[in-house]
This record gives sequence, C-alpha cells and structure tokens, in this order.
Amino acid sequence: MLAPVLAAGLLLLQAQALDKIVVTTAPPLDAQRLADALGVYLGEFGIAVDVAPPDAAGDLEHRIAGARRLGESVRAVAVIHAQRGTPDEVDIELTDLATDKTLIAGMPRSTRDEDLYRTLALKVQAMLRATLSEGRASFTPGSAVGRLVSEPPPAAPASPTPGALQLQAGYGAFSFAPGALLQGLAITGTYSAGSRIDLALSTALLTSTHVSSAGVDAVASLVPVLIAVRACWRKDRLTLSAGPTAELGIASVTAFGTPTISVRSSRDILVALGGEGELGVRLRGPAWAYLRAGAFGVVDGPRYDIEGVPVLDTSRLQLFLSAGLGVRFP
Repeated sequence: MLAPVLAAGLLLLQAQALDKIVVTTAPPLDAQRLADALGVYLGEFGIAVDVAPPDAAGDLEHRIAGARRLGESVRAVAVIHAQRGTPDEVDIELTDLATDKTLIAGMPRSTRDEDLYRTLALKVQAMLRATLSEGRASFTPGSAVGRLVSEPPPAAPASPTPGALQLQAGYGAFSFAPGALLQGLAITGTYSAGSRIDLALSTALLTSTHVSSAGVDAVASLVPVLIAVRACWRKDRLTLSAGPTAELGIASVTAFGTPTISVRSSRDILVALGGEGELGVRLRGPAWAYLRAGAFGVVDGPRYDIEGVPVLDTSRLQLFLSAGLGVRFP
C-alpha cells in the first residue's frame, strides 16, 4: 500500500523537477532580469525559472558541456545562456536536456533594457517550444512542459519601433542659384508617425555668398524651412526613407553700388516643391549617422536685376545635401 504512494510521489517530484529551466548570462546582461522576464511567459505553464552563475569557460564547446552538467545537477529541462555578441547583438545558447539538443541563435540588441529583456524572453520561449516539441511524446500532456509544447505559440511581437522623435545636425549645402552655393549647419527634427511614416521639419544656418555680374556685386543669403513626409523602410541597423518635400525660404540680396548705381537690398519669399531621400545607419544606442539629398523645382523665386543688370536668378532647379549625426528619443 505504501509502495504505490511512494512511487507516485517520486514521479510527481521528478515531474516538478523537470518543469524548470536555468538561466545564466555574461556581463553586462543581468541573469535575474532575464529570469524575471522569462518567468512572465513561462509561469502561466507552471515552469520555474532559476538563476545560476555562468560557466567560466570561454569557448562554446566547454560552455555547452558546463550547461549540460549544470542542468543535470539541478534536474532542469533546459539551460539558457545569453551573452553579448557583437556590440549590436545578443547571442543565445539553449541546451535542451530533454531532447539532448543545443540551439544557438542571435538577435538584435534593443536600445532600452525593458525592450531587451522582454524581446530576449520571447525569443527564448520560441526556442524552447521549437526544441521541446521534438520530444512531445515523452511529456505528460497535463504537465507544465507538455502544455508549453501543445498550446499554440503567441503571436510574434512587432519589432521595437524607433523612438518617436529624432533630432539631427550636420553639414548642409544648398544650390541657391546657378553659381551660388550656400553651406552651413543643417538642423532637422523628425517625428515617426508609425513604423512606416516620418514627418520632418528642417532648417539651416547658412553662410552668404557673393555674386557679381557686369560690374555689380551682391551678397545673397537664404534661410530655408523644409517640410517633408517620408515613407520608411527599416532593417536591422539601416533606415531608408524618401518622400515629397516643400520648401519655404527667405531669400535676401544686398547689392553694392557703383558711382552710378545706388545700393539696394531686397528680401523675398521663395517657394519650391520636390522630393528628398535619406539613408540612416544606427551607430550605437540611440545614435545614428545620416545622409540626405533632395531636389526642388522653384515655384515662386525672384530674379534680381539691378539697373537692368541681371545679378541672381533663384527660379531654377535647387539641390541640397546634408550629412551628420542624429539622436532618437524613446
């Protein structure tokens, strides 16, 4: 009478011991934070998540052997080890003691810790389902691991979206008119209205330029304001965007007279329509490098004549180029 009860109790203890995984990490990753995030997704199945110090071995073969010894010593179903791979990736090593398999995978490193550990936990859960499903027949259907591999996986989470606001600053060059190139500091603010659409507002602090014609000298300057709506394509560290752009600028020209021509100055509004494209490369964390170029057809741009002498014509095609660094805010 006592023997069946002891056998049942032993089986129950074995099942409970099996329904456990162990997490180890290498700095700067935090094993406890990963275990807490993973426990949110595995706790509903009754799977415990424990933390253990990582194996000191540096090479992959010895780490896997150490993970297997660790899992056997605590009777865990799997051992997870996570560590930084490249500066922008996290490597995951999953040692499955139930099916005697090892899975190795990588994932992009999120800029925010909250996103990192949540995404890492979801990745580990998907890897557990994939490898444990091969041994589905050996698990009791009602056990924790049995329910994990039998229930459909949750919908894949959307990739972390970039920060809603991005500020950029860098070199800017504008072809104000034929033969007149203005250069200076370009500043852009970008708002992400969803994962595929960016709204951008730009301006530039540009130097003036000297132009001359038929003995008449003039100093020309431009304060441009650009409004753009861009469609975006993002993959890993790269972002490519393009779309229509409108420019509203303040053009100023001051002419220097000769003994027969008086000094004149003028300030006018310039309106142009066109398009622009931008290539962005994520450097590290929230920092990005960008290269942007555009072209405009001037809808309303003044032509400057002084005493019948043509000095400057801003009604032609206008080009611009900007390159620099940007920071995205969460």
